[in-house]
Amino acid sequence: MAVKRNINFVIFILSALLFVQGCSIILPSKKVFKKRVHKPEVKRVLPEVEKGYFIWPVKGNLTSGFGFRSKGKHDGIDISAPKGRVIIASASGKIIFSGWGPTGYGKIVIIKHSKKYVTVYAHNYKNLVEKGQSVRKGEKIALVGSTGRATGPHLHFELRINRIPVDPLPYLQ
Repeated sequence: MAVKRNINFVIFILSALLFVQGCSIILPSKKVFKKRVHKPEVKRVLPEVEKGYFIWPVKGNLTSGFGFRSKGKHDGIDISAPKGRVIIASASGKIIFSGWGPTGYGKIVIIKHSKKYVTVYAHNYKNLVEKGQSVRKGEKIALVGSTGRATGPHLHFELRINRIPVDPLPYLQ
């Protein structure tokens, strides 16, 4: 008897229990019972962050969200704003990079915060801070621009936890 499935299921043969995932099995002619195994729903748990730890870095409209899209993954959010509008530090920290960034980011500022958080501010017209400088939440760090690969003036804002990009919206006050 051949069994072929693309979902998880459990095969009971006598007292043996087999777990099969998306593959074919040829079984001898014995009585076969199958039972679906439902994967438990995994709820995303946000790391503990004090309420209001991160604030919006610029006043403007959200024009693009975090996640997958037709041209790949978007590791941050885009906030439209006029060229030259002030960008502020979303939380206190230390500037670990200020300059021309990689792969289309244009001029960027990267801030390392406590608890292994890093924020990235990209496509800036002008950076107002330097590497090694400490900044406080709400302090001016850059001006909105369209440097790098950008269709118009906006801030591309990323939040990374242990170098992994996460959706910043749940963390913003």
